[in-house]
Amino acid sequence: MGQFYVYEYLRSDGTPYYIGKGKEARAFHPYYRAVATPKDKERIRFVATELSEPDALQAEMFLIFMHGRKDKRTGCLRNLTDGGEGTSGHTHTDEWKLAASKRMKGHIKSPLTCSRISSAKKGKPVSLAQKQSISRALKGRLFSDDTRQLISAAKRNVPLPSMRGSGNPRAKVTDVDVIAIRNGSLKERTARENLGLSHTQFYRLKRGEQWQLQST
Repeated sequence: MGQFYVYEYLRSDGTPYYIGKGKEARAFHPYYRAVATPKDKERIRFVATELSEPDALQAEMFLIFMHGRKDKRTGCLRNLTDGGEGTSGHTHTDEWKLAASKRMKGHIKSPLTCSRISSAKKGKPVSLAQKQSISRALKGRLFSDDTRQLISAAKRNVPLPSMRGSGNPRAKVTDVDVIAIRNGSLKERTARENLGLSHTQFYRLKRGEQWQLQST
């Protein structure tokens, strides 16, 4: 049996507005598609499961064809393609990348969207596989002069190592807070609510991996 499936996102009236193909938790993931994922999981319907990837792609294309696309004025779906292009390991062409770049240039996310993305990512650990993938992607990469200038400008106000701990004017916590975290009198939930720390920041402080006390 295959590990792929085809799913639909439904409107409140039960009509589909998006058809997709995926595996594992793809249907519930809030990113990497042109439409919003329903908050109500009852509005995510699995049309076919346990498919091979070719069969899932065929089913996706068939359902998109049957329901039609709003941008083509042929139906009710908000899909921007006819499906079938989501093959695992698929590499986009240079033309596709250029078109995507032009489409996204000047696109600014709203403060609410930025806040939601930030909240979703706070405290989320990066797996070893992700770290290795990022490392491979960056090895040997040469940045343009414009990119280097942008990176330089962004780093100008980042505190130097000598400004770590209480010497950093932008720090969220004080020496007193850090001592309380390390001796256990300040719990994670309170620190996150009152100080704005993420799960990762809290445990780095607790383990002594972050922050240098003035007395040490």
